[in-house]
Amino acid sequence: MIGMDRLLRDVTVLIVDDEERNLDLLGDVMSGEGYRTLFASNGLEAIDVVNERHAEIDLILLDVMMPQLDGFATCKRLRQMDSSAGIPILLVTALAGRRDRLRGIRAGANDFLTKPLQIVETRLRVRNCILQKRLTDAVKKDLFRLQDLERMRDTLVHMVVHDLRSPLTNLMLSMELLLASPLLSEGDGELVRDAQLASERLMQLVNTMLDVSRLESGEFPIHLRSDCMVETLRTTIDRSRRVSGSRVLTLETPLDEHVMAFDVDVVTRVVENLIQNAIKATSSNGHITVKLSIADGRALVEVQDDGHGIPAEQRARVFEKFSRAAQPETARRAPGWGLGLSFVSMAIQAHGGAVGLDSEEGEGSRFWFSIPDGVSPEAPRPEPAGSS
Repeated sequence: MIGMDRLLRDVTVLIVDDEERNLDLLGDVMSGEGYRTLFASNGLEAIDVVNERHAEIDLILLDVMMPQLDGFATCKRLRQMDSSAGIPILLVTALAGRRDRLRGIRAGANDFLTKPLQIVETRLRVRNCILQKRLTDAVKKDLFRLQDLERMRDTLVHMVVHDLRSPLTNLMLSMELLLASPLLSEGDGELVRDAQLASERLMQLVNTMLDVSRLESGEFPIHLRSDCMVETLRTTIDRSRRVSGSRVLTLETPLDEHVMAFDVDVVTRVVENLIQNAIKATSSNGHITVKLSIADGRALVEVQDDGHGIPAEQRARVFEKFSRAAQPETARRAPGWGLGLSFVSMAIQAHGGAVGLDSEEGEGSRFWFSIPDGVSPEAPRPEPAGSS
């Protein structure tokens, strides 16, 4: 927690007024609080001071009734300048009417001080505005630092995984050659097959990390073509049964077939990721159901499991990179880096779609995505089975 005293150190206040006695009065009040002061005798001079010294100014006390450029116009001009966008402005005015206050708010003022000034009120309003600015500046600084760290992490991860692809490919090829050797014993063959499976999983992770990076930068191509969504889901489920163990994996849809435009390879990977996520979340005899429905010009795909569910405080972050939901001690520890659901979210958004999650602890989870139910104009519709 940032201490208030620390936030009020090295404060600089710009006082703008065309009357010298008002400059002296406000200058004495600000100096009494330990603040440094800058002065301007009119609006144009104030704009020049802000242009030159905006980095050190924490607050502007701006008189309204001034010749040439009044306080309202000066405030509006200041708010149009990038250099003063984050500096609070207190209008100092004898005008107490609602219309004048609304005019000041429209010009960009943060607050008002009404003449004749009350010293205690002036100190408190000035102090609150400065604290608000300093807190905002601290949050922005922390945010920029976190963004820089995230960029550094992403760059490092991208470099590492990119360099991993070549040695991994060579390793996988070497294991394929080993498995084809007649000199390999049955026991050694099992070890090589286990190593081959592990390297395939690692290659899948590497590819997912690179694809997430490409999706973030808008460089991941989405190739829409007309295909049958029902058949794509059916094929994906059949393939997923090989790693689902004794879990029951079913497809529910009122449709025998449905032709629409989507990237078959990408949607297949999306569904595989959701099914793998459900497998990790369910017990060995659990149930996983994939549902397809069409409504309001969109295709909705749902993956429902009866696993342990996701805690409420973690649901909002499940689609973030490197985010992994905590699991109960009785659940099987899920491998991975928490990128599968990030890929799901970004890939579906690249389709112009949406993703979501409904979950209750102890009652399972329902992940879903929807994409526009259109047919790509440049791709022909597939011919029905049995047509000539």
